[in-house]
Amino acid sequence: MLALVFIAQLAIIFWLGARGPIYANGAAAVPGLRIAGPAWHELLALKDPTLFALPHQQGFAGTAWLTVTNFGAEPYMWSEPPRWLTLPLDDLGAVFRHYIATNQFGPPEAPARLQPEFVSPEVSSGGDLPRESRLHLTGGLTLARPVVLASWTNSEMLTNSVVQVLVGSEGRPESITLLSGSGLKEADQTALQEAIRARFQRVSVPAATATDRAGGLKWGQMVFEWHTVPPVSTASP
Repeated sequence: MLALVFIAQLAIIFWLGARGPIYANGAAAVPGLRIAGPAWHELLALKDPTLFALPHQQGFAGTAWLTVTNFGAEPYMWSEPPRWLTLPLDDLGAVFRHYIATNQFGPPEAPARLQPEFVSPEVSSGGDLPRESRLHLTGGLTLARPVVLASWTNSEMLTNSVVQVLVGSEGRPESITLLSGSGLKEADQTALQEAIRARFQRVSVPAATATDRAGGLKWGQMVFEWHTVPPVSTASP
């Protein structure tokens, strides 16, 4: 089958192959020389290859393209004699005269003499300051029994000891945290001990959440306002 296909292709090639006559190659054109003269001037100009491709003196627009008219350059200098502005003599001092006519001038007033006023400062009495340490509760907490706090002796005024308390449904503290100190370590430790021993009123828990221990927890703060007593000086007068 391959041989038959190959033979068929060769037969088609020889059958359709061109069998035209063979001609000899002609001589190529070579440049010729002619004598330039008045009779050949126009003919040579027509055979110029740049006649229509580029601007040419003999072209259809040669006069417009290649003939440039020279114009004289004359700078434009304009001048005129100075015209000075006239000084209006009648308007001199008009603003000052208008100011004098519309304003009244008199002797300056003497400044008033300020009389000194004697003011006695108000001295706060000692009754405004707390005379004993107090406990303040926040968050709706209520003590089941009162807490008695003592005063502290210190050279500087003590601030409040703030203790955060988590109270269970039975009124016992479940967790205590010191939020801010008073400046005296012993007073802060006393505040933590009093918070542990404190007993609060029981929190009423609904029947639906009676079995849920977290439902009876309550947050609050115990603010210990300490009364500070200055130390007694033992130095001789």
